[in-house]
Amino acid sequence: MDIGTAPPKPRPRPRHLRLTPRKAARLAWHSRVTAGNALLRTSLPALAAEARLHGNAGGHTPDILIAPNPGASRLLISFSGNGDELILHPAMQTLANTHVIAIRDASRRFGLCGLRGLGADYAACLGNLRVLITALGGREIFMMGVSAGGFTAMRMAFDLGAQGVLGFSIPTTLDLADQPGATLARYPQLTALYRNKPDMLLDLRRLYLSAPARPRAILVYSPPYRRDSWLARRMEGMDGVELVPLSAYSGHLAYQWLTRTNQVAGYIARLLALAPVAAG
Repeated sequence: MDIGTAPPKPRPRPRHLRLTPRKAARLAWHSRVTAGNALLRTSLPALAAEARLHGNAGGHTPDILIAPNPGASRLLISFSGNGDELILHPAMQTLANTHVIAIRDASRRFGLCGLRGLGADYAACLGNLRVLITALGGREIFMMGVSAGGFTAMRMAFDLGAQGVLGFSIPTTLDLADQPGATLARYPQLTALYRNKPDMLLDLRRLYLSAPARPRAILVYSPPYRRDSWLARRMEGMDGVELVPLSAYSGHLAYQWLTRTNQVAGYIARLLALAPVAAG
């Protein structure tokens, strides 16, 4: 009996066309960031027009990146230090139930003199962040900051009533009076603030102690790096502040070291489990 010719076997898709889990995650993240650009243009059109955004930054790092997560109730906001990179750890891109905003300060002024894409001064940035929080529907706010961006994160966490904040090698005061013998010659990065915004040079310890209800904080630092150790330990003993000394690392770049040693995701998980210090 003639059974005819067997049908040809289907050819496998070329490797570069296969949708691997990693490629699917990358496409999903790109879709979220595209939606975030649209949200920023709708919510803050004038500021969005001035900002470098993902897709139109001309090879430069975006000033602000927003990645909505439809239906999510949590919002994680990160602030970079005095570098050009946004703080966007891979673990942040796959968090369930979490919107993400990443911000950098191109002026290198601790986020206190305005941020491109968010506002001309600190008060405007704070107000416009509230606009974005409302547009996203974030009900639980968490902040994260690296180096100089950690000061911004702690200050904004306090002012926005966040659940918690995570800082890596951060300054806890910008007031040189808190450190005997300190001068602008020794810390030139503070010069612009002292000249233009001296009222913003506050002490986070005094700020946090001024309110019985406040965000909890996790501060990660390297004990051998003397200035970071001093800045962290001046927060020691405060209710709601956890100090995490890294005995195996001896420099200022704690976040980068923890990234290389695959430990950052664990700290982000600890951050998202925080609840604020309650009044009384």
